[in-house]
Formats: sequence, structure tokens, C-alpha cells
Amino acid sequence: MFSQDALNNINNCYMCWMCRHVCPIGLTSGRELHTPRGKGLLLKFATQNQEVLKETAEAMYACFLCKNCSAWCETGFDPTVFIRDARRELVAADCLPERIQAVVDRTMDSTLYGEKAMTGALKEAVDALPDQAPVLLVLGDAVVAHQPEIGLAAISLLKKAGMAFTVLKEEPTPAADLYDLIGELSNVQDRARDFADAVRESGCKTVVAMDPFTARILIQDYPRWGVELPPVRTATSYFAELLLQNKLTVRAKLDVPVTYHDSERLARDLEETEEPRQLVQAIAGPWKEIFLNRRNTRSCGNDVVASYHPEIVARTSRLRMDDAMRTGAKLLITASPSDKAILSRVSDNAIKVEDIFVLLDSCC
Repeated sequence: MFSQDALNNINNCYMCWMCRHVCPIGLTSGRELHTPRGKGLLLKFATQNQEVLKETAEAMYACFLCKNCSAWCETGFDPTVFIRDARRELVAADCLPERIQAVVDRTMDSTLYGEKAMTGALKEAVDALPDQAPVLLVLGDAVVAHQPEIGLAAISLLKKAGMAFTVLKEEPTPAADLYDLIGELSNVQDRARDFADAVRESGCKTVVAMDPFTARILIQDYPRWGVELPPVRTATSYFAELLLQNKLTVRAKLDVPVTYHDSERLARDLEETEEPRQLVQAIAGPWKEIFLNRRNTRSCGNDVVASYHPEIVARTSRLRMDDAMRTGAKLLITASPSDKAILSRVSDNAIKVEDIFVLLDSCC
């Protein structure tokens, strides 16, 4: 059943067009079903009939949950509330299209990316760390699976700063991707408790999350589920503080013009916009803001939607890369492993894409 909060949002969104012009998917497809209002209208029909229509599944999963709609809403409503509820009900009713069901099954069995296991240089670096330490660096599924260089850069930076830290050698999934896929089903909360148990075994007093998707669920959702963790910091805020405390020293700056793309999970969900800019300013010369920045950032897509709707993400990432190119920058800096991967795949782009921590490590 839909929560009262979701029903309230449906009843106030299904006849409203106020946010249709800021939906990244709706802008690129031109389809009403890809707008929050279109989704609200479908769910209005579904809730009146006391059932979830199978035909709504495609629409509900054509969403990045980027919250640009709620950020622009003058009346304070949030369509992502009913979209998450709808995904939960669709999963429970076994109403998912085959390609989406395959992604859900894989993520429930392991992670969005398949089995989670550190390999190569990242495994060697993590194995050399102590089992317990005051600071726990949480890499997240995307870093472990596809972008170990980001984890290696963070480990290198913490060593340069002289911090006592560790990384879980068999890091459980924080379940951020699974939560986006299936909503608040018990599977997600069970994984949250498993993750919290592993964190407690590390003896840490502070958790530093590399991935904004991970940081969001740890900071905002775990507490709602009664899952307790030590204080959680985003990696951008934590490393910005290390710079401010002079525990990290920038020894060389980038010699190309740069711009920075805000992760929507950082900028909108966690309301963090200035800390990553402190990092950019520390390592770059004069730089230019991208069109639609900070809380108004334009989502380029994410790995969840890319796993079953790659054509949608190809369009939205192309649009964001065009924003970056108009700044005249030669380097686009990201602070999200998902964003870095997606923007790097844009064909014929004239701008290199790099992670903020990889760059910071190279400059310190």
C-alpha cells in the first residue's frame, strides 16, 4: 500500500505542470510519462482502483530520483516519494518488465555491478590497513567494482594527511542502489543492518563515505530505519576539512581550464555545494561554473537507470556534457563515481572527465 505521504504527493502533483521543464529525462524524451506530473497521473488512476497497474512500471523506472522536481516545487511537494513507493509496490506485485527485473534480481543477489570483491592494487592497499581504526573509509559498490583508482586516491590522501584509518576488507553493500530499485522493502533494511554490524566491528568513530549515493542513504535513511552508525561524513567535506587544517598540502595546480559538475545527491539531497568547490579551488587556477550548478544542477543520469535504460542516460549525459563544453573548460571534475563513469562515456566529447579525489591526490 502507498504511504499517506505518497498519496498526499500524488494528489497534489497529478494535475500540476510546475516542474516538467526541469525533469532531465522529460526534457530529452519529450514524453509526458517521463515527467513527475505524468507519473502522478498514472498513480492517481492506480490508487483509485486499489491496484498497481503493470503499465506504470516503465514510467516509474524512467526516473533518476534526482529531486530536481522537488527542488523547483514552490509548494513543497516531492514526487520522488510516490515514485519510490510505486517501485516497492511493483516489485511486491511482480509487475516489472523483464529487463528491469533482471537488474533487480542481480542487485538483490549481490550488487548492481555483480559480486563485490576487491582485486588488484586496491585489494593490496586495503589488506595492508589495520582491522580497526578511528576513521572508516567506505568505498561503496561503484568504486570497488569499476573505479578502484578513486579508492586508491582516497587511501593515498589519508596516508599523506597522517590519519589513522581503515577500510573494510570485505565491505558489505550499503544498499543504496537496491533502495533506489525496490524502495523500502525489508531486503534493503536487512542489508543496512548487516552493513552497520560490519562498521561497528571496525571500532571507528567516524565514517567517511566516498560515494554521494552511499552518503545519502547512510545519513538520511539509516536513521529513519533505526540503524545506528557513528557520525557519517561525505568524502568531499572530510577532505576539504583536512585541507583547511593544513593536514594536506597542495604542491602543484592543474594547468588546464576546469569546470565542476555537482552531484545531485550531494547538492540537493545533502545540501553540500561549497566543500567540493573548496577542493576545486585548491587545485585549479581560474575556473568557470557550469550552467545549472549547485542546487539547480542538471543530472547526467546514474548507474541504476543506465543498467536498464542506457539510451536514456546516453541522452541526458550528452546534454550535461554540452553544458560543460560551453564553459570552455578542458577538464570536467566530478565528485561521484557514477557521474564520472557516465560522463566519460559520452562520445566525441572534447573534455576529459576526472574524479576530484584522483586530481587532489595528484596535486598533493
